Amino acid sequence: MIKLLILTPYIPYPINSGGNQGFFQLVDRLRAYVDVSIIIPCVESDSDAMKAIRKLWANVNFYFYHLDARGESEAESTLSFKILSKIKASVDRKLQRRLKKADSGDLIWSNSILKFNSSELNEGYINFVYEVIHSNEFDLIQVDFFGLIDIVNILPEDIKKVFIHHEIRYVRAYQELNLLQNPKPVAYYLFNSLKKYEIGNLNAYDAIVAMTDVDKAKLSDVLRSDIKIATSPAIVEVKDFEISEAFQFKNKLIYLGGSEHTPNLDAVDWFLNNCWGEVRKVKPELELHIIGQWNSKLKTFYAEKFENILFRGFVEDLSEELSGAIMIVPLRIGSGVRIKILDAISKGVPIISTSIGAEGIMLNDKEDCFIADNNEAFIEAVLTLTGDNNLCNDFRLNARKKMELRETPDELALRRLHIYEEILGLPYTQKISDKNVITKG
Repeated sequence: MIKLLILTPYIPYPINSGGNQGFFQLVDRLRAYVDVSIIIPCVESDSDAMKAIRKLWANVNFYFYHLDARGESEAESTLSFKILSKIKASVDRKLQRRLKKADSGDLIWSNSILKFNSSELNEGYINFVYEVIHSNEFDLIQVDFFGLIDIVNILPEDIKKVFIHHEIRYVRAYQELNLLQNPKPVAYYLFNSLKKYEIGNLNAYDAIVAMTDVDKAKLSDVLRSDIKIATSPAIVEVKDFEISEAFQFKNKLIYLGGSEHTPNLDAVDWFLNNCWGEVRKVKPELELHIIGQWNSKLKTFYAEKFENILFRGFVEDLSEELSGAIMIVPLRIGSGVRIKILDAISKGVPIISTSIGAEGIMLNDKEDCFIADNNEAFIEAVLTLTGDNNLCNDFRLNARKKMELRETPDELALRRLHIYEEILGLPYTQKISDKNVITKG
């Protein structure tokens, strides 16, 4: 059995984000075939989540890197952390001023990943990782998420290393750059620095796993030719239930995602400022329900500026909230796969998305959903779909049929197992059935 060490910056429970969902569903199945160990940084408030995940995954070895009793890690005492904290505080103070200007370019710049292009891992965490690795025998080390990308620089050369790329950062940064209003030279400097930083670290791994074939192709164009690049789609649990043949729209649009993720903030801001007013001129009864954790100042600002906006916060069970709703995905920034769309498909929710939102998911415009990339097209799509229950039903049934062509969660887990075995030069230990995959671009 392969001995796998996973490094992730997040406790994968509770499942309150797309990243957590994909990670949890995969490891939950992989642990039947692989001897899994996980290193996770944590704070005192994570104690309940730590207990829960230990109980759920009794056969997984956990190494929690604890911050000190003050709730402050060694990183927080460093000059670099204090500088970043001041930058963040400055961004928070400027956020309201940016919003009042109604300038999406300024909003993006205030929250852009261009400004934060290195992880600055702290010494205590690095030492902890080093000690765990050298106190055990691992066959393969897996690093998840961009925040830990440069930990590769202290990993042993004699152990194979794979990076799981949930989102290509320089792709997202390029999209942000193109949305800025008259970007200054410093923006191009930061973009090029980020791209070189990301590619340089990726080239230090033995293999890279992308979420979609679209991302795999992009990485193949820039990485060393001898690096193995594979696709391992995110796992979404599809519950066994029948989609009712009769769809009844309940005057509710849904957006799923929190404001801390800049693509979500930009998507909601763009939709509200460019589409919502025109939509409500025709259909004033419509409501927009925003699910996920949002900054309190942002909630107040948008609720005061726009009518019929409801912030739902974290919702434990989405099924009731999604019933009779249409999901909008007006993303202009992003890479990887949108688990929110896969979730919506699995639950029988009709979808309106941008091309970026639907990237990597094999959905056809006007057949499985509406795909709209400007405000006029998005407004038209909303007005059309909200007024046609039969079309809503066609979209969700067609999309669900494609979802059923997708590999099952167990098959997707075995696909990842095969990738590990290929990296290590081992024969396949399990067989996967041959199916088409919805995530092929």
